[in-house]
Amino acid sequence: MGSSDLEFGELTAEHDHGRNLRGFAITTAFCLAVALLLWLLGIAPLVSASVISFSIGWSIQTLFALLRTRLEPRVGILITSVLLTLSGLLTGLLLSSAVLFGNPLFLLLDAPGTVLLGVIGGVCGYQIVNSRERLLNSRLEVAQLEQTRAEQAQQLAETELKVLQAQIEPHFLFNTLGNIQSLIHDEPDKADAMLTRLTTLLRGSLGNARSRSTTLAQELELTRAFLEIQQIRMGDRLQFSIATGPGCGQIQIPPLLIQPLVENAITHGIEVEAGPGTIEIDVRTEDGMLEVSVSDSGPGPEADPQRPSPMRSSKGTGTALANIRARLHTAYGHHGSLQLFALKPKGTRAQLRLPLDRTTTPAVTPEP
Repeated sequence: MGSSDLEFGELTAEHDHGRNLRGFAITTAFCLAVALLLWLLGIAPLVSASVISFSIGWSIQTLFALLRTRLEPRVGILITSVLLTLSGLLTGLLLSSAVLFGNPLFLLLDAPGTVLLGVIGGVCGYQIVNSRERLLNSRLEVAQLEQTRAEQAQQLAETELKVLQAQIEPHFLFNTLGNIQSLIHDEPDKADAMLTRLTTLLRGSLGNARSRSTTLAQELELTRAFLEIQQIRMGDRLQFSIATGPGCGQIQIPPLLIQPLVENAITHGIEVEAGPGTIEIDVRTEDGMLEVSVSDSGPGPEADPQRPSPMRSSKGTGTALANIRARLHTAYGHHGSLQLFALKPKGTRAQLRLPLDRTTTPAVTPEP
């Protein structure tokens, strides 16, 4: 049995215990009200009315507390309710008759009116208690469904992250290893620098794969390592800058949001031109939102036939961008967004906007 099964069992047992306590409390109040009503109407003395009322009410509630969870899965809710209510009525009448008259059958044989009142009172009491229980159970079921939905959404986000990593890492890793192999004899210093940054990137990526969130500073550190690898590979053709606003470093965000945007900028912006290019990463907070912009000096979306203009299509292109949008929707709903803008005279800017009130949750500690 797993830990989740144990936790569910403990939660169920705690709920059943609380339900029984609430049931006894409500039953006690109802029985007291019935006894007072019978006494005020002159139907029975207060002591007799109390003995009969409490005997019937507590008998019904006791049977429900002991047998309800055992019978309902076998015979259903309706049959269980009828059986336990009738059994509780009979037990209560026999008990109160024995206490008051010394004969368990006295009320059944010689006081049919009292029996009828007991039946009516017992049924009404059960309906009151059961209606409240149905309401409480409905609320519990809704809460459990919400929790299940949240867990499923988190699992979906983690799966999407792993899919995105699986799509990015092999291609990048093989290319980088190939570059290291080509540099190792002729330019060993560059090969060593590339290998060092690759180690940093892979170590951080593996750690993020087990976490639901990471700090912006950690994400930017991995992005910087990625850009430095690309800079060694491309030489003077690539320059980059990273600007971060005050207090942004410790903000928590989902992992692997920025690096795919940078790789997209290199692939569709810098590499398609022969001359030098730049990538600028700008991070700031404004109006309760975290804004992360990745801009490139490439030809822009209009010059790339494989990339429809982001000004005409809000969906963007490429699997990486689609996965990022899906993960943003899972984590932030409609409050998080990724947009692409054409720059003038050329270039493209990808802009992430995340709500600050949902980006400050501490990162989940990786599992060992």
